[in-house]
Amino acid sequence: ITIRVDDDVLTWYKARGPGYQKRMNHALRKWMQDEPQRQADWGVKPAKAKKR
Repeated sequence: ITIRVDDDVLTWYKARGPGYQKRMNHALRKWMQDEPQRQADWGVKPAKAKKR
């Protein structure tokens, strides 16, 4: 997988030492898991997952 990240974001993660990719993945996973609550807080209906 290739993902584009702004230079300042990557620099911030790398500055915290080894394991920056794992920390980035953790942050993305947390965002993903918290989405239903954010949508409820914002009054947005969840999007349906696309079928392949």
